[in-house]
Amino acid sequence: MNRDAEVFWLDLGVLGLKKTRSSERYAMYFKKIIEWLVEYGLNPERYVVSEHVLRYQLQGDPPRNALVLAVTLSHKGRVIYAVLASFTPGVLIILSSRFRNAGWKSEFLLDMAAERIQGYSSTEE
Repeated sequence: MNRDAEVFWLDLGVLGLKKTRSSERYAMYFKKIIEWLVEYGLNPERYVVSEHVLRYQLQGDPPRNALVLAVTLSHKGRVIYAVLASFTPGVLIILSSRFRNAGWKSEFLLDMAAERIQGYSSTEE
């Protein structure tokens, strides 16, 4: 990717992704994403790792929000890698198309299934 961090966040905003809340609630999922990055062959320890919860508004009647988890690996103010994961099927396909139109490239899509934890729902807003 290798984009300036400000340009990266501007791109996400233009594409309809908005930062939402603290990422603490999704710590278990972010941990799994980091584990997956290591399995993929990246060494997150070489980068500044940031975790973000984003909201994307899906079209429909009524419109609904989808959560997107974002993990960025940065170096010297540039986002080198970004991983976006979603619990909502189809969201990444929509976003992938929009990213390609904006000049981004993707290597794969990562859909996640929410694990049931007593008293917790990953779809709560």
